[in-house]
Amino acid sequence: MSEDEILNLLLQIARQDEGAFRKLYMHYYTKLFQFSHSICKNKQWAEEVTEDVFIKIWRNHKTAPQIQNLKVYLYTAIKNTTLNYIAQQARRNITEPFGDIDIELTENPADSIIEKETGTSADRALISAVFNNRLRIGMRLQTDPTVIFGLGEAFDGNLRKVDLLTDTPWNTYTRTGLPPTPIAIPGKAALLAAVQPGPSKALYFVARGDGSSVFSESLDAHNRAVNKYQRGQ
Repeated sequence: MSEDEILNLLLQIARQDEGAFRKLYMHYYTKLFQFSHSICKNKQWAEEVTEDVFIKIWRNHKTAPQIQNLKVYLYTAIKNTTLNYIAQQARRNITEPFGDIDIELTENPADSIIEKETGTSADRALISAVFNNRLRIGMRLQTDPTVIFGLGEAFDGNLRKVDLLTDTPWNTYTRTGLPPTPIAIPGKAALLAAVQPGPSKALYFVARGDGSSVFSESLDAHNRAVNKYQRGQ
């Protein structure tokens, strides 16, 4: 669909032309649904999110011609709406008590990063400690899952150096602090680790290749671990 065709559709939608709205819907729905599903991994949620985005366009039909880049607008709306939906569902569904620990469920990106960084239970609290230690001294988190999330559909399964240098709101290599939103639905173990970081001064960790990680307090020690476990040196 050309830019002129898109603008013409938006002008027609502004005049409440249901045929033009239906054409826009049919053209973008499947790809937007797939994008939402790639984030939330839930078909029903993705369907509801995609419907919501289109409903908002119709409700705000008068401002439709003001959209400068429709594709960017739609994908951004899908991403933000999906993340909001994930946060709402997480607060709604995680209701079981955590023993004697009182956890306030908030839209905290840290627990979602812990969730994506490891599936090894013994490492979660230590990864949480690394993030807390870095945040305390103003050091960037430099965590790959946030970069991947920020790339969205542009991520092809291979994370390259250029990706680490490409700035997005979620790129923790280029930006200090936590990303603006969660990047996944955290499980209870990740939520617990976020509020109870391990007793560690580590600032670095690297995957061993067996699902676990090596934690280091200094860059020199970290580089040695990288050479051993990532480069085989």
